[in-house]
Amino acid sequence: MSGEVGCENPAVARFDFPSGIEVIRTAEGLSGEVREFWERHQDYPDHDIDYFRGELTSMPGVKRPHVLVLRAQGAIRAVVVGRIRSAPLHWKLGYLEAIPRPVDTLEVMYGGFLGDIDADTAQTLVKALQASLRDDGVALATISYIGVDSPVHRALLEVPPRALRDTRAEPVGHYVLDLEDSVDAFLASRSKSTRGQLRNKRNRIEKKYGDALVVHGFRDVSDVQRAAKMVETISATTYQRRIGVSVEDSPEQRAYWRMLAERGWMRIFVLCLEDRPVAFWSGVKYRGSFAVSYTGFDPEFSDDRPGRYLLLKMIEEFCAEGATRVDYGWGFADYKKQLGTRSFDEVNVYVFAPSPAGLALKAARSGLVRANDGAKRVLERYDVLDKVKKVLRR
Repeated sequence: MSGEVGCENPAVARFDFPSGIEVIRTAEGLSGEVREFWERHQDYPDHDIDYFRGELTSMPGVKRPHVLVLRAQGAIRAVVVGRIRSAPLHWKLGYLEAIPRPVDTLEVMYGGFLGDIDADTAQTLVKALQASLRDDGVALATISYIGVDSPVHRALLEVPPRALRDTRAEPVGHYVLDLEDSVDAFLASRSKSTRGQLRNKRNRIEKKYGDALVVHGFRDVSDVQRAAKMVETISATTYQRRIGVSVEDSPEQRAYWRMLAERGWMRIFVLCLEDRPVAFWSGVKYRGSFAVSYTGFDPEFSDDRPGRYLLLKMIEEFCAEGATRVDYGWGFADYKKQLGTRSFDEVNVYVFAPSPAGLALKAARSGLVRANDGAKRVLERYDVLDKVKKVLRR
């Protein structure tokens, strides 16, 4: 395995690549047996090889691929899907961006550790990630939402020196709905109380608005312009827009949706009251699974629960199509608990470069976590945390 030299002083530490590791730094290298192995193991759009290659040229700030290939006895045993990208880190102090300037980062895509990865393999791959941070002025590596019980997460806690890893990362719930053969079977799988609530809310909004309720579904390249305008109409009214985390109608977003539509992956649902858009869900349909990207509703209609109504219509359509699940993504929400079947904990992990830039980012990260935790404790002590959130969501 790889050696570590000078770990007593992380500012001058050097980490070598373990034996058996190959680093692919060009799109042309993602071919042949590497592509064959990758395609056998890909199961999520973020690390689909063609999606990944497309983002090398379409995603702002991407400089090149940085894909690790581990070979044993001549055969590929594992692949780590990563890229070098210059972009803001989106670390926040409360709801404010703390480091708005771009930072050169080695980004490992969600689900990007491909292969049958045991504890020894995970240690080798994490050592290779650590060695990668000595090149190209990269300040840190970000590993997106790794399972807390996985061998890779354990290696990320064991291999990098404490001074070069994030020690304050908190697990986040990842919520999923496993779909049934029909919407009736789905409703039957819910508790009696939940079934009653869902049917009552559905009946109430349909009785109130009748034929004025119109659901639009968008999936083709020709749909992108219209869908983008409708989504923006709703998104501009949401609390997410006020705190800077909503989807926005931009050339980059439209290009992204066109790319998805060209692959048959784009799905956008919009609920209108006659011609007025009031709720939307957008995401990626991939291999029978729908991964939610963004959702929102016009707060003027919050009492009608238009987002929940549209979600039920969306579930009904996916059941009819034979889809297997809806992936709600990360973070708790009432609808995820009510309309989900399972959840599991994942965590974002940061590994910092043994350089002045890396150590400065580690210090900044630690300070932000302490400040946010302190503010949260104060708000909880005086029982005003939920009140603050409600004000922001108005």
